[in-house]
Amino acid sequence: MNEINGFRTAHAHADDLPALTDQQKRALIDVASAGGAVARLALSRVMLTDLLRSNVIAASVPGSVEISSLGIRVLADLAASTQPPSMDS
Repeated sequence: MNEINGFRTAHAHADDLPALTDQQKRALIDVASAGGAVARLALSRVMLTDLLRSNVIAASVPGSVEISSLGIRVLADLAASTQPPSMDS
């Protein structure tokens, strides 16, 4: 397990994360940008169904969905993939 202290980066293992399309990744990022929860109507029916089936979002209070723990791991993996390689000695 990696330490999370600002000096070492913890990475989610990509092999156990769902494969999302670019559109699904963008929708997940949009949910995160909105604070982690949105009204179900903010997503198209198809997108809502796809994200729920992949378990990256989950039903929240009536009429809304929120990012699941798996969704947070997917976002962490996306963020890590945009970072330059670390220079560990």
